[in-house]
Amino acid sequence: TGVTVSSASLKNLTIYAFGSVGFKNPKSTCFDTPSLLYLDYTDTVSEDYPKLNLEHLVEARLNIMPRLSQFKLDVEDDEVRPFGNVWKLLSALRNVRKLGLSYDTLEVISVC
Repeated sequence: TGVTVSSASLKNLTIYAFGSVGFKNPKSTCFDTPSLLYLDYTDTVSEDYPKLNLEHLVEARLNIMPRLSQFKLDVEDDEVRPFGNVWKLLSALRNVRKLGLSYDTLEVISVC
């Protein structure tokens, strides 16, 4: 399953997807929101971020958390499964002037 937010006129968006009843992590998350100025996004890491149209975004707050199943710690060599697609999301924030990253987001980025 995937989640897509698509609006040519949307200016502000807050998504708090983590912890909802019946919550299932989306395989993909898309933001096709060319006029979006403010994003407050809390979710677990998606497998992919295939479409990210955030070119006018000025302010963003990210709280991207790993699912427990996304951390695969190998006792022998301390190998952690990477979250490579998070870089797609971060790259889409290139015009943001004010960026807030949670501790969880920084932890996810550190193992990409």
